[in-house]
Amino acid sequence: MLELKYYILRIFNFFYNSSTVRQALYNFKLNLIKKKFRQKHKIKTLKKYKDYFYFFYPMFKDHDVKEFYSNTYFKLRKLSPVNISTREISQISHIKKNYDFKNKRVLNYGSGKGGFSYLCKLLGAKVSEIDLKTKNENSLDEGITHHNNINELKGEKFDLIYASHSLEHVTDIRKTLKEFEEISKEDTFFFFEIPEGETDIKLRKKSGNFFPHLFYFNKNFFKNIFLKRNEDDFLEIYDNENFHKYSTAFNKFNKMVIWTNYKINSDVLDKIEY
Repeated sequence: MLELKYYILRIFNFFYNSSTVRQALYNFKLNLIKKKFRQKHKIKTLKKYKDYFYFFYPMFKDHDVKEFYSNTYFKLRKLSPVNISTREISQISHIKKNYDFKNKRVLNYGSGKGGFSYLCKLLGAKVSEIDLKTKNENSLDEGITHHNNINELKGEKFDLIYASHSLEHVTDIRKTLKEFEEISKEDTFFFFEIPEGETDIKLRKKSGNFFPHLFYFNKNFFKNIFLKRNEDDFLEIYDNENFHKYSTAFNKFNKMVIWTNYKINSDVLDKIEY
C-alpha cells in the first residue's frame, strides 16, 4: 500500500509540482527506505543502562547507519524545500537571551539543511557543520564551513556546540561526547535537543518503527555527564514536565532540551558500559 501511494504521488507531482507535493513525496519515499532497512536488519533488543538511557543491543554497525544516511536518506532531501524551521527559531531565541553570538565559533553537529547555521551567521558567528552531505549541499557561504567527519576538526576549539535531534542517531554516544570534549574550550556552551526517551519509546512501540533512533535518553544522563566549572554556571534541562518554561510553540512535548556552560565529565563517560 505504501508503494502504491508513493507512485500515485509521483504521477501527481509530475502534473502539479509544488512544495507540498514534494514534501509528501519525500516523506513517503523516506518511509519506504526505512521499511526496507527494517526488513534487512532485524529489530534488536532494547536494553537499559542505569536510569541514563535505553540503547539497541547489539548496536547497529556504524557503516550500516552511515550507508542509510549518505546513500539514501540525504539524496532525498533535494525533494524537501530548504527552510529555517520553527524549532530552530525557538532554539536560537532561547540561547541568545544570555549568549552573544558575535565572533563566536559554533559547531552545528548533524546540521541537516543548516537553518540554525544561517541564523548563527546572521548573528555574527562563524559556523562549522558536521553532516553526511553531498558536495552540492555544502554550505559555501562565507562564515559557514562544512565537514563530513568530526575528525576533520581536530585541533580546533568551539565556543558553542549545538546538536539538535542528532545524538539519538549516533551508534556510540560515549565516543561522540568525548569528541565534543576534545574540541571544547574552558568556557564552551552546549545546546542539545533530543526526543524524551521514555515517551519516544512508547510512541515508537505503537508504530513499530524504532529506527533510525538508536539511543533513548533520560534526564538523569545529562544531569550526570556534565560537571560544574564555576559558582555562577548553569545547567538547564527541559523535558515533558517543564518544557513550557522553554517554549510554548509546540503542543507535543516529546522533546528534551539541555542548555549549559558546564563541562563534559569525562570520568562519568569512561565508566559507561553498553
